[in-house]
Amino acid sequence: MRGVGVARHDGDHPCPGDHLWWAADYAPRGRPVGPRRTAASAASTSATTRPRSTPQQLFALLSTPTRHQEIDGADMLRGVEGTTELGGVGDEFVMNMHNGDLGDYQMKNTVTSFEKDRVIGWAPAMHPIDAKKDKIGDVRAEGHTYTWHLEPEGDGTTVTQVYDWSGVQDQDFRGFFPMLSEQQLADSIENAGRAASS
Repeated sequence: MRGVGVARHDGDHPCPGDHLWWAADYAPRGRPVGPRRTAASAASTSATTRPRSTPQQLFALLSTPTRHQEIDGADMLRGVEGTTELGGVGDEFVMNMHNGDLGDYQMKNTVTSFEKDRVIGWAPAMHPIDAKKDKIGDVRAEGHTYTWHLEPEGDGTTVTQVYDWSGVQDQDFRGFFPMLSEQQLADSIENAGRAASS
C-alpha cells in the first residue's frame, strides 16, 4: 500500500509524514475484482472486498513474507530475512526496504493475529527502532497493525483488512495517522487476490 505523505518538516530532518517508510506495506494497483466496503473510526480504518481467491490461497500468500513482493506496488521491498513462513503469533520477519529519502533500511514485523486460513496480522516497526535517527529524529515508528480477515464466500473470499493505530504511543508519530486511505487498503486486497490465485 502506498502511503499518503504529509508535507511537514522539523528543522533539518524530514518528518515521518513526508514518507511512508515505516509502513512496510504494499501499494495498490489494478482494477477491482469484487464489491468494496470501507469504514473508519478514530484510530482505525478498514476495507472489505471479495477477490476471486480462496481463503487458503490468500492465507498462504500472506503467511509467506517472501511472497509479499508480489503485492508491493511501491517498489520498496527488497526481500525478507529470517523466517520465511509464519506459524503463529509472536513470529517475526524482517523486511529489507529501500526508498530515495532513507536509502536502505529494515522493518521488523511481529505477527499479532494468526488463525490458519481465517486471520493474520502484523505490526511493523523500524529495525532497530532507533535506526535512521539522522533522518527522522527521535520518532518511534511502531504501534500500528495490519490485520487481514478471510471469510469464505462462494468461489472466493470476503477479505477485510483493518489498519489500526490505536497502539501508537509516540504522539509525534500518531499525529500522522491515517497514512493510508480505505481505497488503498481495498486495492491492496485486490493485488493480493490476483497474486494468490496466479
